[in-house]
Amino acid sequence: TYSQLSKLKGAVVAVKTCTELRQALLVVLKAGNILNRWTPRVSAGFSVIDLYKLRDLKTTDNKQSLMEVIVKLIVARAPPLVSLVPSLESVHKARGVNSKDVCRMLEELQSGLLKIRPVLTAVVSESESRARFGVLSSVLEENEFQKRYVIVELNDLWR
Repeated sequence: TYSQLSKLKGAVVAVKTCTELRQALLVVLKAGNILNRWTPRVSAGFSVIDLYKLRDLKTTDNKQSLMEVIVKLIVARAPPLVSLVPSLESVHKARGVNSKDVCRMLEELQSGLLKIRPVLTAVVSESESRARFGVLSSVLEENEFQKRYVIVELNDLWR
């Protein structure tokens, strides 16, 4: 439905425009680069799946996960980044949106657009033709007016 698409759009916009999230992900990237410093994966980046792995990777004393360490680091050194939670409320609202339903709706929309495309093309080309004809006829009318005006003026001169 439209509300699902609206929620999804709000979530996408929130994620794209949230500078706090971008900075928090940069901290995660830097932590990953530090951990991978002496491996071939240095500066390899990470995927969303890798974020889940952060809670599985434990410290040497097995008391904290890397996720907890990063969150504590963010809270201690960059408190404004903690404000990303309220700014991503629309993401929380969109969590119930089923991506398969959205894909199905988009496919139905595309199918419908393909069916009406010939009609839309005909209407557009017809309106363009009318517009061209209107411009052409107004030019012709203007020329006709000018010719008649000149003829009238010339006739007046001969009298």
